[in-house]
Amino acid sequence: MMIAEGDSFSLSIPVSTAGLVGDATALIDWGDGTTSTGTVTGGNATGNIKIVLDYSLDSSGFFGNSASDPRRVKLQQAADAIVSRFTDTLDAVTPKQFVTVKPRIFHPSQGSPAKVEGDLFALPENPTIAANTIIVYAGARDLPAGTAGVGGGASISFSRTCIPGAQCNEAIANQNAIFSRGEPGVLASPATDIAPLYASISFDAPRKSLYYVGDDPSEIPIDGLDFLSIATHELAHALGFGTSDSWNTVTTSGSFAGTNAKAAYVGSGNVPLAPQHWAESVPAGQPSLMGPVIVGNARTAFSILDFAAMDDIGWDVVDLSATAAGNHVYADDGDYTISVTISGAVQGDIVYQDIRTVRVDNVAPTLTVVGNRTETVNQPFSIENIGTFIDPGFSNPSSNPATVEEFPFTIDWGDGTIDSGTATVDQLGGRDGTVTEGSFDGSHTYTTTGNKTVTVRVTDDNNGASEKMFTITVSEPPELILELDIPAIDEDQGADAATLTVRRTGAAPTTDQTITLSSSDIGEATVPATVVIPAGQTSATVSVAAVDDALLDGVQSVTISATGSGVSGGSVDVQVRDAESLSASFTGESTNEAGTPAIFFVLTRSNTDVDEAITVSVVGVNTTQLDLATSIELPAGVREVRLPVQPIDDDLPERSIRFDLTFSATNYDSASASFTLLDNEPAKFQNPVDRFDVSNGEGVTARDVLLVINQLARQTTPDLDPVNDSPGESFFDVNGDYQVTALDALQIINQLPRLVDEGSENLEAENLGSVSTEAVDHIFQSGDIFQAVASDWDLDDRDGEIRLF
Repeated sequence: MMIAEGDSFSLSIPVSTAGLVGDATALIDWGDGTTSTGTVTGGNATGNIKIVLDYSLDSSGFFGNSASDPRRVKLQQAADAIVSRFTDTLDAVTPKQFVTVKPRIFHPSQGSPAKVEGDLFALPENPTIAANTIIVYAGARDLPAGTAGVGGGASISFSRTCIPGAQCNEAIANQNAIFSRGEPGVLASPATDIAPLYASISFDAPRKSLYYVGDDPSEIPIDGLDFLSIATHELAHALGFGTSDSWNTVTTSGSFAGTNAKAAYVGSGNVPLAPQHWAESVPAGQPSLMGPVIVGNARTAFSILDFAAMDDIGWDVVDLSATAAGNHVYADDGDYTISVTISGAVQGDIVYQDIRTVRVDNVAPTLTVVGNRTETVNQPFSIENIGTFIDPGFSNPSSNPATVEEFPFTIDWGDGTIDSGTATVDQLGGRDGTVTEGSFDGSHTYTTTGNKTVTVRVTDDNNGASEKMFTITVSEPPELILELDIPAIDEDQGADAATLTVRRTGAAPTTDQTITLSSSDIGEATVPATVVIPAGQTSATVSVAAVDDALLDGVQSVTISATGSGVSGGSVDVQVRDAESLSASFTGESTNEAGTPAIFFVLTRSNTDVDEAITVSVVGVNTTQLDLATSIELPAGVREVRLPVQPIDDDLPERSIRFDLTFSATNYDSASASFTLLDNEPAKFQNPVDRFDVSNGEGVTARDVLLVINQLARQTTPDLDPVNDSPGESFFDVNGDYQVTALDALQIINQLPRLVDEGSENLEAENLGSVSTEAVDHIFQSGDIFQAVASDWDLDDRDGEIRLF
C-alpha cells in the first residue's frame, strides 16, 4: 500500500483468537519503532464447558497447597484456553438405577519412570458431576526421559444389575446417558463425538524447577520449559486429541481427514500425522501446538488448526475469526513492515509477523512568504518570519535510526546575494494530526535602488522543496522635513511657545519610527529628546519650549535638528526674541508736597548681565510739582536703583495730583508706576474752624446737610477750582478733596449722631466713598436720621430745593 507522510493509514486484517483466554486485544507494531493498541472485532465468544482441576492425587506437592500457586494458575489458564471455546452442552452425571459406573484414570503421581502412562487408578464409583463439567486430576511423577508432561482421558466401565426386560432396558439407557452425556455421536459407530467425565495430567517432577510459570514469554530461560504450552498440549490429549474414538474415526493411513482441519491446513489434502500428533512438517509450515515436539523455551498457543481438529472429533468450537484494526500516521517517508500481536486478557499471545508493508511517500513543505515591501538603499533591514511553512512530516525518535525533521532554507535577494540556514521548528508535528510548523528570518542591505525579486526556498530532510517569490522596491532614503507654525518666539512664552511638525517623505513606515530631536542652544529653546512617527503615519508634532535666560542678548537664532534610522536628517531655524523688561514701583501710594510720608521710587531691569549702563526715559513727570529727571541711568553693574520722591512745595492750595509715569529703555519692555501727590495747604473750600460746619457759624446741624444736598442739585460739576474760585458764604468741601459730592453730606450726617451720642451711627456710609446714590440710599435705609435733631421741621421740594419752614 502507498500513502503520503502525515496521512492516516488504516489497517484492517483477519486474525484468530485461538488459544487466547479472555477478551482479545491487539498491539500493532507499525514498523517505524512505534506501537499502538488496535481494536479486535469478533473472536471473543465463549462456551459452557469448564474443567475442574482436582489436586487430591498430587502426592508430591508439585502444585502446592494454595489456589494462587503459579502452577495451579497456569494449569487453569491452559484448560480455559481450550474448553472456553467449546459450546457443547454436557449433561450432568448422577447415580442411576440398575447401573454401576466404574471410572479409572492414569494416576498423575504414580507410575514407572520407564512408562509414559501412569498406573491405572480406580475413582469412586457412581460419581456425581455437574453439567458441562469435566474433572481433571493433576499431579507429577518421574516421567521417561524427554517427556515433560502426559495427559489422557479416563476409562469408564459399567456393570448392570437388572431383571431382563424393562429393568435391563432402563439400565442400558442409563448407561448410555452417563457415557454420552447427551452427545449422540459418542454412541455412534464409529464414534463422531466425545463427552468425557474425567481426565488426568502429569508433569515430570524431577524437572520441577525448569518449568517457567511466568507471564512474559520473553523471560523463559534458554534451558527452561514453558509450563503453559506443555499443559495446554497435554490437556488437548486429555480432551481427545489423538486419544479418543472419534479421533480414530477421522484418521486414515497416517493422516487426519477431518473437514475443518483440512480447511485450516496450509498444505493440500489430509493433514499428516505422527502417532497422536501432527507430523513434524505441520508446525514447521503453520502455527500449531500439537506437533510431536514442543520447543520448551518458547510459548506456543493452541492454534486454528488445533481447534479445527477438536471440532472434527466432536467438540463444538466457537467462531475464532476476528478482525484487528488500527490507524497510524507515519512521521517520514519510507517502507514500513507491520506486525500485530493478538493477546488474551487472561493469557495467550498470537504474533502475526510482517503481515503488511506500507510505502510512505514524502510530502514537500508548504511555504508562505511575506508580501511585497519597500526598503532603503544602504540601510540594513531585517524581515521577521520572511518565510513560514508547514509540513505533514515530523521527527520520530523511536525509529531506528531516529529521524529528526530539519528544514534548510535559502534566500536569493535578487542582487546576487544568497543567504542560507536552517529554519526554526516552532511547533512539533505529531500523530494526532498536528503539523510541523517552522519559520526563518532574513537580513540584508541593498547597495543599489530598483525592484528586487526575492526568491525564498525551503527543503525538508528528503529533498522535498517549496519555493516562493516576492518583490522588494529599494529606494533612496526618505527625508525629514521640519516645519514651525511660527518663525519666531519670545523667550518668555514658556513650554508651548511654538509647534514643530516632523514630516517624513516617502511611504509611511509599517512600524513606529523614533526620531531624535536636538536644539543648537538649549539656553534659548528646547524640544523633547525624541518624537515617534506612528506606523502608517508620515508626521508627528511636538512643542518647542522657550527658555528665558535673563540675559540682554537680543534676537537669537536656534537650529532644531532631527535624525532617524533609515532617513536623511532635517533642520529648521527659529528666532528667539529677547524679552527683558523694566519694573518700576513706588514704596507708597501717596505723599504730600512736604514729602510726608517719605516714599521712594524703585526701578529694576530684569536681566542678570548688567555689564553695561542703560538710560531709562521717564514720561509723565510734571517738573513744577515733582523733582524727578525725565531720564534715569542704571550704571554698569547695577540692576536696581532706589530714589527718593521729592515733591515741590508751591505754597498754593490745589487738588491732589495723580502721577502716572512710564519708564522705557532700548531693548526693554516698558514699565509704569503711579502715586498721588497731596496738597499740604489748608483746603480752600473747607471751613478752617470746623469742617462739618458748612453754614460757617451756626454749628453743625441738619441744615449743613441740606446745604450740601442743594449744592449737589444745583452744580454742574463737582469740582472746585482753588486757583480761580473762592469760597462763598458756605464751605461745601467737607472732606477737603476739592469736590462737592454726596460724601460731604454723608460725613455731616454721620457727625450729627456723634454730637448727640458718642456711640455714633452709620460710619459705613462714609466708607462708601463719593458715589452719592449708593451713599444716600444707605443712609435713608438706616432709619430716620433727622428725628433726634429736627423732628419739628417740614420739608418742601416744590421748587426743586429742600427748604426749612
